[in-house]
Amino acid sequence: MRQTLLSLCILSFVISLLVSPSWPHQRTESAKRDVGPVVFVQREPVSGMCSLRINAFRWQQAVRKPQVFRLISLWRYDPDTSKWLEERLSTTTSVSIRGQVSHTEQTLFTLPARVGLFWVEWSEDERRAPSLAVSGPVICNDIEIGEPPSGMIAACVPSASSAVAKFVPDPRTHHRE
Repeated sequence: MRQTLLSLCILSFVISLLVSPSWPHQRTESAKRDVGPVVFVQREPVSGMCSLRINAFRWQQAVRKPQVFRLISLWRYDPDTSKWLEERLSTTTSVSIRGQVSHTEQTLFTLPARVGLFWVEWSEDERRAPSLAVSGPVICNDIEIGEPPSGMIAACVPSASSAVAKFVPDPRTHHRE
């Protein structure tokens, strides 16, 4: 009898945990949560080249749907000098996102067709977002190489025929040199 009562208590607790996220007040709270940036770095599997694309699902889930994408800056890591070098942009860096975004990903900006580690910064309306982009035919399997020294991050640095995980200057603070 005691074991049955204990089992029923545990079962009712588990059921309440499973059912509670479906309560109406919790659904509205989760619907109001920010989904983060809707633009992401996409690496083409065959060529390894990168682009910035809009994720249609995240765009549709966003409470405030971004209307304007703007490329702020693009930097490439130079392994010879261990510095971030600014890439000159020759294409349009602002794109209006109008109407309904389809269910497929839309390319907003294509990174230069160069092998390298890039740091890209963009905005979705007034909201800024940054990301690393590993562009090239080979990428690292693992970048867990230990705790980085101060001011550095672990990253995959590709070359034409290989890639190496190494510590590079943190682009959030060092790319403006």
